[in-house]
Amino acid sequence: MPGRLGTLIRRRQLVEAAFGVIVERGAEATRLSDIAERADVASSLVSYYFPNQDELLLEATRFGIDRSFARQTEALARVDDPLERLEMAIRWAIPDDPRDPEWIILMEFWTRAIRRTSMQTVAALLHARARTLYASIIEAGTASGRFAPVAPAEMIATGIAAMIDGLALRVCLHDPAIDPASMAELVTVTARLSLGIADAPLA
Repeated sequence: MPGRLGTLIRRRQLVEAAFGVIVERGAEATRLSDIAERADVASSLVSYYFPNQDELLLEATRFGIDRSFARQTEALARVDDPLERLEMAIRWAIPDDPRDPEWIILMEFWTRAIRRTSMQTVAALLHARARTLYASIIEAGTASGRFAPVAPAEMIATGIAAMIDGLALRVCLHDPAIDPASMAELVTVTARLSLGIADAPLA
């Protein structure tokens, strides 16, 4: 098992290095030698673990999203009120700024996935995870009487996720008409309208 553990540690080291380099330079401009330099290893080692750039980008994207999702899950576990939980989940998904690392690498991944079926499958799974989270919170809030949704939970969750994706793109493109604060307010207000609690004060 020490050998397997060493392999896992080495892969994680390379994935973290790739994440940092791709966020800084973009997937197209990232070379194996850049990742090797960041990880302080030989380029041949990067090639050994990741024989093609798509796989490396995929793992780096998963690393960023999984890390963020784990932190989000831990934070949400401490909140009982469904509305507070949903709004916290929305805030977690909002880019901190136009150079938010998780969003930058996700968009690099989407760009590559447009023409790669295997990557599209992973993209769909990542989206499904977000929708499932929102839907589960909405269902719990509906069951408790906290929400009076105007549509099925899955439909509302899909709309929330789609709004976040679209607005996050505009934030990362430095659109002067939208920033993280206004994005958060817009998504939150829309979610409240969908849940029949539009008269509740904004958090």
